[in-house]
Amino acid sequence: MKRVNHLMTLVLAGVMAFGLVFIGSGQSAKAVSKTTSFTFHATVESKSYIHTSENYKNVYTTVEMGRTGTWESAAYCKLYLQRYTNGSWKTIDTASGNASYGRKLNVTFTNIAKKSASTRVKLKLYNNWDHSDYMQTVYSSKWTR
Repeated sequence: MKRVNHLMTLVLAGVMAFGLVFIGSGQSAKAVSKTTSFTFHATVESKSYIHTSENYKNVYTTVEMGRTGTWESAAYCKLYLQRYTNGSWKTIDTASGNASYGRKLNVTFTNIAKKSASTRVKLKLYNNWDHSDYMQTVYSSKWTR
């Protein structure tokens, strides 16, 4: 009888391990991580980046400003997390902050529902000193969330 109980315990442990490894915990999601480069038009042009990633409940965005020679770029950033619904892009969350060369802006959009819809981040860049002096708009790569 002990041998049967031991065997049943091992079988049950194997089934549970199989379920965790191959089925998952239900809270994980297919990781999406994208980087989009853009040319920031300021005193000099610099190659800059928008990085996006997500997990099962949050969307993460990082704005990384570039450098050209000794010119280090900086901007005040307004970010708009957008979802494509009913034929147009709808803003579902916003954030803002400063980004400069060597000092990335990291933003977390929390508790973002999954709707199996195309998603992107719209980034509006403003003068770092005068936040009303609009400079340009760029978009991240799109992904399905």
